[in-house]
Amino acid sequence: MVRTHAAVALGHTGADEIEPDRTFRDLGIDSLTAVALRDRLTAATGLTLPATLVFDQPTPVALAEHLGGLLLPDTPDGTADALPSADELDRLETALARRADDDLDRVRIVMRLESLLSRTRGGATAGPSAGTAPDGEGPAGPAALADRLGNATNDELFALVERDLGLK
Repeated sequence: MVRTHAAVALGHTGADEIEPDRTFRDLGIDSLTAVALRDRLTAATGLTLPATLVFDQPTPVALAEHLGGLLLPDTPDGTADALPSADELDRLETALARRADDDLDRVRIVMRLESLLSRTRGGATAGPSAGTAPDGEGPAGPAALADRLGNATNDELFALVERDLGLK
């Protein structure tokens, strides 16, 4: 994922053109493309990432390991694939219940949870970037969704919320 987004930020045709152990500076990343890469990775991961990300993590391998640690932190027993506890889910439920239905952060989190549920209900193992968007228009995945949502009109966004999330 890191190499693919770096290739796009640098204007290359594919991830194969990005050597995993070569520094971003040697690959041609400057401060402007560093921010573009950070923005793409933020959209893909949902993480809040600093503008200095590629300078703090100087190679694609180092950056991928860093993102992996942020996305799948080690649990006390040393495993990275442990599920959240019931207490953590209870805290999330309480926090969401305290937010207004039209709070954008609440809507964003609910949309992400709905997406997670739809991917895992049928035992599907494909990641969010596999395949095509549910409406058949363009690729699926967080980056594509962010692009589509960024270009959506207010009416389209409200229709999405009302149709897919049942919020009115």
